[in-house]
Amino acid sequence: MLKTNEAGFTLVEITIAILILTTAVLGIAASTGQMLQPAADAEIEFKALQAVEDRLALISLDPRYPALDSIYTATETSLPGLDSLTRTTEIARMSDDISGAGTWDRTQIVVTVQGGRLKQPVSRKLVLGAP
Repeated sequence: MLKTNEAGFTLVEITIAILILTTAVLGIAASTGQMLQPAADAEIEFKALQAVEDRLALISLDPRYPALDSIYTATETSLPGLDSLTRTTEIARMSDDISGAGTWDRTQIVVTVQGGRLKQPVSRKLVLGAP
């Protein structure tokens, strides 16, 4: 004999509740992933900028001014902690004759890090005067 006043949930109600819960959990997971991506992008941009600044500091502190271009002009592909990024260092010596004051000797250094997940290259320029 069937009782009509039984308490509880039917199989259909449980299935619908699980479906709603699954949809909510997947929505939260997707939005969390979208929120974490900008943080990961900012971290890689910061590391790239640090690689550029480290190279410029190293070059500016080197006392061998006449040989900077032969020592540091290079493209590096194996940067520690920056897989798939490339650091390019370009050095150009320039000199201008200034009437009555002699020659103005300077070196322009451009360091660029690009590739990988960077949206755009990170580049900085430094001009050093001859000592």
